[in-house]
Amino acid sequence: MLTQCRPRHGIALPEKNLPGVAVLASLALAHLAILVCAGCAATQSNREPVGPRNRLGASPSSSRAAINCADWNPEGTVLATGDREGTVRLWNVHDGSEVAAAAHRGEVVSVEWSPDGSLVASADETECIVLWDTSPLTPRRTLAGFGSLRWRPDGRVLVSRGPRGSIRFWTVDSPTPLAEFTGYTAHRTPLDWSPDGRRLAEADPVHPQFGDWHELRVYVLRGDPGGLGADGLKNSVALQDFSKVPGRRPFTAAAFSPDGTSLAVAPWDDSAVVVPADRKTTKTSDLSKISGSFDSDSPAALAWSPDGAWLAVGTTTDIAVWSSDTRQVAFRLDHKDTAELAWDPSGTNLASGGLGETVHVWKAEERTLHISLEGHSLGVIHLSWSPSGQTLSTLDAGGKLRLWDANDGRLLKVLNSAWTSGN
Repeated sequence: MLTQCRPRHGIALPEKNLPGVAVLASLALAHLAILVCAGCAATQSNREPVGPRNRLGASPSSSRAAINCADWNPEGTVLATGDREGTVRLWNVHDGSEVAAAAHRGEVVSVEWSPDGSLVASADETECIVLWDTSPLTPRRTLAGFGSLRWRPDGRVLVSRGPRGSIRFWTVDSPTPLAEFTGYTAHRTPLDWSPDGRRLAEADPVHPQFGDWHELRVYVLRGDPGGLGADGLKNSVALQDFSKVPGRRPFTAAAFSPDGTSLAVAPWDDSAVVVPADRKTTKTSDLSKISGSFDSDSPAALAWSPDGAWLAVGTTTDIAVWSSDTRQVAFRLDHKDTAELAWDPSGTNLASGGLGETVHVWKAEERTLHISLEGHSLGVIHLSWSPSGQTLSTLDAGGKLRLWDANDGRLLKVLNSAWTSGN
């Protein structure tokens, strides 16, 4: 039985004017939840602060703990963050002020703006998702599930994980999932929507029923993607099965091309592959292979350029850049142990980060290193560009979020215990 997650308090913060809102790719750090939320969200109140495991009705922690996740709004003026003390915060990027803050019951592991910017979805480790109105920051609805969270491109459907690796499809107006598919153990692998919102890809790293066979699942929303009545979505979500794919290595990542016709998957033994996105089975003749060495303990890094001309694949030895025209690796960039990749909106610059303390920004087509951004602790776990492409945000495993000028590499701001100037 699905246990609903309900907030006991919903006290609004003093309203502040938020600069506009929208979505960039979000960080999807997912933790296996073992507790069911009986009331997970509360905005600031007059209660005394309490510990992160007993936060119901509490004010957000003033300690501003290490950050787990972050996401830009589309104008690049507001950042949403979630931290290890269980607080969601909205930050004005221009002046560094905290616009709003609200408390979860447990550690926040995922945040993502809806595509129209009207909502922020966040998930904590106690199996609770909150949909927040942003002005003021107040909970609109709570759902039972946890990260990864991904909004469909039209913003009308949110997907999350459920118990035992299941996938749940939600709409904003319902506290119960409109569809659910049983999963296996893929709690930490990213989810990716096709651009038209008709397909959702999931790479399952372990498939216990098939031994050395692993599974790539693609969920298909048949018919009009805008038809989202409860019965309509339940009847329209189907499983396009790429299962029983021979391979000795578990899949950890899948990403649709910008036009939705191709699907990149990694690792496929000692390669990443690009396959037609609409195929129910995969043949050797369908594959475009990109050789490389991969770490099965973490999701592989896959990033399509905005125009779909290039696919960047991070490996333990370098970055392979595959051409969609020639369907061959066009060149390789020298960055070892790459775990994160992100193209800027123009498709000119490629940012790469991983186990080291340095993030590199490459002029991809020129195959040259543009700038190096140093000082990250314990490796880089997320990269994202502002919508203008002028600012790059980097998040390290130590919980510090940094904002960099993408043109000259200046450190603009650091966010952890507070915003600080990079100068």
